[in-house]
Amino acid sequence: MQSLDYTYNIRGWLTAINDPSNGCAVQNGDQLADLFNMSFEYETSANGGTVQYNGNISTIQWNTNINGSCNPRNLYRFSYDFNNRLTAADYRAWSGAAWIDPSKYTENNITYDLNGNLKTYFRRGATPGSTIDNLTYAYGDAFRPDRLTNMFDGGDATKGFIYTVGAVNYQYDAKGNLIQDNHKKFSFAYNFMNLPHTIVKLAKGANTITITYSADGEKLSKATTGGQTKSYVSGIEYSGLTLEAIYFAEGRCTPNGGTAFNYDYTIKDHLGNARENFRANGAGLIHLEDMHYYPFGMLMEGMGTNSPVNDYTYNGKELNEDFGLNLYDYGARWYDASASRFTAVDPKANDFTKWSSYSFTFNNPIRFMDPEGLAPEDIIIRAKKNDETNYKERTFQELQSLTDDKLAFASDGETVVVIEQGSGEKTEGTGLIRDLVASDKKVTITNDTKGVTVGENPVNLETNAITLANSPSNASNGVGTGSKVLYSPDTQAHFTKEDGTRQKAEPNAVLAHELIHADNMRTGTREVGKKPLNPDYKSNREEEKTTIRENVIRTQMHQTLRDVGGAPKKR
Repeated sequence: MQSLDYTYNIRGWLTAINDPSNGCAVQNGDQLADLFNMSFEYETSANGGTVQYNGNISTIQWNTNINGSCNPRNLYRFSYDFNNRLTAADYRAWSGAAWIDPSKYTENNITYDLNGNLKTYFRRGATPGSTIDNLTYAYGDAFRPDRLTNMFDGGDATKGFIYTVGAVNYQYDAKGNLIQDNHKKFSFAYNFMNLPHTIVKLAKGANTITITYSADGEKLSKATTGGQTKSYVSGIEYSGLTLEAIYFAEGRCTPNGGTAFNYDYTIKDHLGNARENFRANGAGLIHLEDMHYYPFGMLMEGMGTNSPVNDYTYNGKELNEDFGLNLYDYGARWYDASASRFTAVDPKANDFTKWSSYSFTFNNPIRFMDPEGLAPEDIIIRAKKNDETNYKERTFQELQSLTDDKLAFASDGETVVVIEQGSGEKTEGTGLIRDLVASDKKVTITNDTKGVTVGENPVNLETNAITLANSPSNASNGVGTGSKVLYSPDTQAHFTKEDGTRQKAEPNAVLAHELIHADNMRTGTREVGKKPLNPDYKSNREEEKTTIRENVIRTQMHQTLRDVGGAPKKR
């Protein structure tokens, strides 16, 4: 139906998803033309952008192919300040043989205060020359400098940010959760996890949205005044008692009468944003929906179609449009794309004091994404004293080599962040690192072995690596725990190959092996006290299953496989 072709530059940065410059022609042996195309520039400026050498994206161009009609190319040219925060996104459209300025969809005058809060924001709409938002932000006192108290809009009050002239200040509870928005006219009540459970429209009959959660914060249902209750069951959604959709990684299936289903597929961009939804139709395709976004996630009016509606759009998150709410549910908190801010404090804000606790993606939504509305905290690279830079950078490079995703250090200089999801052949390593990052169980990779022994001997990282559970009992009882990985990129560890001979281990494979142990501890499935399933394997079941998974990673990295039992004994 559709194939996606990914290209990268020599630094491993994604440069294209398909090719927007080929006129929607069938390419690379495909049977059908690509529905969605996108390309990226960094340190080049063929499309008029300002070159960027640090991983920031200079320009993005994209286009779509709707029912055989190749739509013109679109372009954003991005500008940043010295803190890598987005300051402008200038829109251009391809016409004839050049980029022209149609005076629409541009965003600029994006400024910030000393705490990283937005101060001003200008946004054009679909009509040439229109100004839908000319925003000014007002904040609290010195004790609560990140709390948005009011906003003022000199643009169209009915589009983009919904502005109510004379609206009194935003209101918050003692924990910093937004409890009243007097522009959109909603009130919010929260549970003990700071998740909204009751949202009331303050006009039009006090329509109510009621949400229930499990004990660990998973959304179970959403009921709205005058509507059916929507239930969420592990990727399956019901409207009342009627099955609505079953979601999977590539899209969803929806009932088509009786026991039949329609399979709808979603093409996503580098940030996980849904861009194209389509359905197979014999040898062809049925176009269902295409979506286009402003940089901070607001949908572009007048560009794209949406039938049938897919609620999971920007970053793949559910857009709640009930009664004009228009908030994305990120899991840990909710996000307002029109204001470019979260509505609640980051639960991990104490670990990221350099950033506003309400800001989104370090104010760089072109490069970063926020999978759960949390500041990233889940893989830490921490060096022993006097070895910080060398160890952290080298270990980071070994970690990066295991995944197709693009990683980076957060502002604290030791937390590893997934800033760009990729697609390639390293699926096992990519999934491993994504799972560790997405978990609330912290993994610390370090070369600080002070006070750590194996038996009676100190750990020697030249010949060994080891992973220690924060809670040994929870590592094996299904509860799960965080861990500490003692590792050196200078490791001289050796392993036995399938033919029985010995070989020096690749440093990234040694790290992968230990991270698999960490993942087993994360899920509470470590099995150190059990015999291996293969009686020829000379260790415990934990080492056996970890080595089997390591071999999958080795295969995808074109490395020699380790013996998992049965090899002839040679030296």
